[in-house]
Amino acid sequence: MRLRRGRGAQADERQRKQKVQPEVGQDHLDRRTRQRQRRTERKQHHRPNHDLGDGLAAGTAGFRRRPARDDVQRAIYRTVQEALTNVRKHAPGANANVWIRRNDGTFVTTITNPAAPRPALALPSAKQGLVGLRQRAETLGGELQSGPTPDGGYRLHLTLPANTP
Repeated sequence: MRLRRGRGAQADERQRKQKVQPEVGQDHLDRRTRQRQRRTERKQHHRPNHDLGDGLAAGTAGFRRRPARDDVQRAIYRTVQEALTNVRKHAPGANANVWIRRNDGTFVTTITNPAAPRPALALPSAKQGLVGLRQRAETLGGELQSGPTPDGGYRLHLTLPANTP
């Protein structure tokens, strides 16, 4: 056995004395990262945008969960779903903004989009989507307003009572 002298011997000694750190599994790191992100989100009350594909993204800002009645939740969900479908059909490539707020016992949902940057798609339609949404809103004691905006886009505005009518 040959002994090293100088820097090489010092390096060997340091390596031998270093504590061996156990490897941390990727699952553990991912879980810790997710926990850290959730804490940050709770502090900021902001969730980052999520890519939904085809140029659509979703996110929330300043949102704190307040439960609504099931029928109101379904009506809001269905309204947003129909509005986003219409944006994709009639204004392909346009951004859509969705706001859902609760103001003094009333849920207010507004979906807007600017003018279409590309021609509208020729997709089949029964032309009953907004009619059905308006009827659902009225049944729940609410109101649905829709129409073009001055910039050539479209706006859909739903107001529903949070309590039973």
